[in-house]
This record gives sequence, structure tokens and C-alpha cells, in this order.
Amino acid sequence: MVGPPATGTTTQPAPAAPHAATFDSWAATALAAIGSNPPTPAFTPDKARYDVTVDSRAARLQDALGAIAWTALNPQPGRPRTALLVPPQQWGANRDEASAVLGQLDLQLRNNLATPRPLTELLAQQPDPQPYTLDYLDRAADDAVPAHFAEPVHQQGQRITELMSALVDVPQQELSPRAFLTPLRDDLIRVLSLTDRRAGGGAADTNAQRRLDQTTKTMNNLYGSVTVLPPGGVYTLASEQSPLLLVARNDLPVAIRVRFKIDAPAETTITDIGEQQLPAKGNRSFQIPTEVSDSRNLTIPIGLSTPDGVPLGNAVSVSVRSNAYGQVLAIMTASACALLLLLVGRRLWHRFRGQSDPADEEFDAGAVRESKQDRRTRKRDKKRQEAR
Repeated sequence: MVGPPATGTTTQPAPAAPHAATFDSWAATALAAIGSNPPTPAFTPDKARYDVTVDSRAARLQDALGAIAWTALNPQPGRPRTALLVPPQQWGANRDEASAVLGQLDLQLRNNLATPRPLTELLAQQPDPQPYTLDYLDRAADDAVPAHFAEPVHQQGQRITELMSALVDVPQQELSPRAFLTPLRDDLIRVLSLTDRRAGGGAADTNAQRRLDQTTKTMNNLYGSVTVLPPGGVYTLASEQSPLLLVARNDLPVAIRVRFKIDAPAETTITDIGEQQLPAKGNRSFQIPTEVSDSRNLTIPIGLSTPDGVPLGNAVSVSVRSNAYGQVLAIMTASACALLLLLVGRRLWHRFRGQSDPADEEFDAGAVRESKQDRRTRKRDKKRQEAR
């Protein structure tokens, strides 16, 4: 980008609202005509379209050099003094032609006809208050990325953003979350590229679909890399308030923040332990406070999610059995205690009144009868022995 000489003003920070910068379509058309097999860009106005192969290669180069210098050499009042030069994505300029273009820009800079400025400074300028009408040419619509790519790219971009918000930047870790996920976002941008779309033949759509499928598969694998390890078999709790021991695994090369997502049955009360962090390429054990009021085998679905509630990995079903008998045990214990208190109270009541307990009388009478019967038996056995 080139513009008028600097006036000593400082660069303003770019506003938060989205901004777009217009470029010189005439200069861009002339730049596209340089080299071999020059295309005619879709944004070229109809009145500027012609068969560029009629001109020689040298003539097309001179046209481009003149278009680059036109704004600097012919300033017009009320016209912008900033020019954004945009060569085509696939440029057939050779080394000499590219050197000539750069030499033309260098000549303007050395003669104080133009000053290089960063794109951020251009975007930081206030928008033009004059109303405008968008003139989107039919050719540009034909060359655009097909609409059926837009929604899948948006969905995968949202998944990247959600995963990025859950990853943790650990100073001791060489790989940062941004460096880890930026290549995937770049692949989505390449899906929307216009490269090769003007050539026809469907190769651009095939390459875009292949890249989108690969990015989607990679994102599925990344989300599936954080999961709860199934304990295997039935997990037995020692008591009705024993903690549930779980192991979570993170196969990602960066740390991540997670939450446990547990669908507890009505017979269980499981405490939410809140947000937890898993190390990169590692496991971590957790004790989940659990209260079970049933001794039957219970199936508890357990999974992981990001702090924002986005599911991670595949949920596992944990079979849990508690040694607690719940309400039945409590009723039996209470009934036994009540019966014991009743018997003790009955005995004390008769003792305080100086009466013997009927239960003791029956026991004493039975003991006397048993004692007399034993004496008769002994006497009978003694007589038999003497007779012998």
C-alpha cells in the first residue's frame, strides 16, 4: 500500500468494529495483465474489459507501471490519496517484470511521491461518510466460493473457538493453544480461497471439500482426545457416602479446563466439584463426593465438557453398587431399638413396684420343674446301678 508523504500524525488503533478497505480496481486490473496467461479479474468494469492478449507483454507491463504511478503524479481534489495495490492471487509475472514493478514503487518513495504505510493504519481511518452502492458484478458472483461451503466452515470455526477458550497456556509448555489451533483455522480460510476457481473444471471445489473434510475429522479427533476412562466392571462403594473415584485423560499436547457432566439417578446425590484442569498428555484422578441411598446396581452416565458446556469425548456408563441398605436398614434398626427399650422399661417397672417379672416367673417355674425331673432321673439311675 502506498500513500501521500507522511505528515507526522500518529497511527490510531484500529476500532473494534469490522472495517474493510477498498483497493484501486484499475491498478489491480493492470497488474493482473502482467506476465503469461493474464486473467481478467471479476471486479474489472465492463467498459475496461478487452482481450489482453492483443497487447504485447511489454505493453501490458508499461500499462501496469503507469497505473501504479497515476495517483501519485495526478492528484485530484476530493479524491483519496491512498492507493491499495492488489496483484492477483496467481500472478504470471516473471522476475524481470516483478522487479520493474518494485522499482516503480521504489522510485516514487525515493522522490517523496509516496510513503509506505501498514494496512492497520489504513483500516484505522474513519469510514467515508458519503453513501455508496455496492456494485457486485455477475462475474464476481460466479467466481465466488459456493454457498454450501459457508455453513460448514462457520461450524468448524466455532468449534475451534470453543476449544480454544478451554485450553490453558502453561508457561513451562512450549506449545501454546494459539499455535496449536491456528493451522486448522488457516485451513478453513483456504477452503474459501478463490485460487483456481476461474480456471473451471471443478478442481477448486474438490480441493476445498477435501480440506474441509480433513479439518472436520481433525476437530472430531481433538474433541475425542479428552475423556473419562471407564473403570471396568462394577464399582463398589464401601458405604453410602463413599466417594466415586474417576480418572480423566487428556491426549492433547496442551492443558485443558474441564467439568464433569454426570446424570445422577434419583437414588444418588453427586456433588459438583467444579472446573478442573487436565495436564497435557496425561491423566488425573478425581474423588467425586457421592451419597447412595439404594443397594441395587446403579448405572451412572459420566462425561466431560468444557467450562462453557461443550461436550468432550464420549460419555461412559459406570455401574455402581453400594453396601448401604438405605431405608430398609434404618427401619429395621429403629424397630429393634424400640423393642429393646420396651423390654427394658417393662422389667424396670416391675422391679420398682417390687413385683417379679412374669417372664422371670415362667423361667423360674420351668427351671424348678426341670430340676425335680433331673433328681428323679439320677435316683433311678443310682438304684439300677445298686441292683447290678
